[in-house]
Amino acid sequence: MNMSDLFELERAILIDLASQMVWADGTASGEELQELLELDDEMGDEAFQEAMKAARSRSREEVLASAAKIERTEARDLVLTVLHDLASVDGIEEAEAELLAELRKLWA
Repeated sequence: MNMSDLFELERAILIDLASQMVWADGTASGEELQELLELDDEMGDEAFQEAMKAARSRSREEVLASAAKIERTEARDLVLTVLHDLASVDGIEEAEAELLAELRKLWA
């Protein structure tokens, strides 16, 4: 599965989760921002940056509640892979690892 296979709702949730991941440790590194630009290119969403800004206003609890709406296993796997890659670019911090763990538990 790739980004173009995600449903619109799944894409929106991925953007919310990516925002949570980047800001999980309180700062966005240059590497993370570069990875977001690559994600933007891959997703091809014209409103990606606006969606990222809007996502920052959502709490982790709100975003995780939305993530529960992703039902397809393939979509969940892709989202987890993207988020893990995003967190890994500058070393996975504790808050980032916690978010990944929460998603894995949610989708178990």
